[in-house]
Order: sequence, then C-alpha cells, then structure tokens
Amino acid sequence: MRRAANTAVAVVVALLAAVGLGACAQIPTSGPVRVGTAPVEPQTDIALLPRGPMPGTEPQAIVSGFLGAAAAAATSPKEFQTAREFLTSEVADAWDPGRGGARRP
Repeated sequence: MRRAANTAVAVVVALLAAVGLGACAQIPTSGPVRVGTAPVEPQTDIALLPRGPMPGTEPQAIVSGFLGAAAAAATSPKEFQTAREFLTSEVADAWDPGRGGARRP
C-alpha cells in the first residue's frame, strides 16, 4: 500500500513539474520589444541538389524532374547540369536557360 502511495506522489510531482516548466516555455505576447545581444553565427549558403532522371521513369515524372532541376539551378553548384540530363543530347546542346529557350544560330 505504501509503495502505491509513493508512486502516486511521484507521478503527481512529475506532472506538476512538467506543467510548471511548460508554462515557462511560451513565447511572450505582450511587453516591450528588446534588442537581443546573443552572438549570431553567419548564415551558410543552402543549395538544392536535384536528382537526375532514373531509367524507366514515366514522362510526367521526367517533366517534373526537369522543372525541379531547372528551378534548383539558382542554388545548385552544378547549375543547369542536372536539368540538361533530362533532355536529349541535341536539345541539351541547343538549350540556353538564360534566354528561356533554345539558342539562336
């Protein structure tokens, strides 16, 4: 009987502690705005690394993959290299992404 009472007390204390700590972890919704002085590390570049086409992929997935790779080119170290993998050799050679289409002769 005494063991059950000790367990119940321990559970109640744990719940009260959790509720008390939870109340401290809220975002303030009132009061003045203050300037923070904590050190901030410089932001590192984020790059999207698109995957190239996979054999046996459906045509709709090829188009979606090309569009995704072309959109990611702005942040990708490979730029438009992955997007070109979705094109035939002839079209890839003629494609000028800076002009929005094929190169003019």
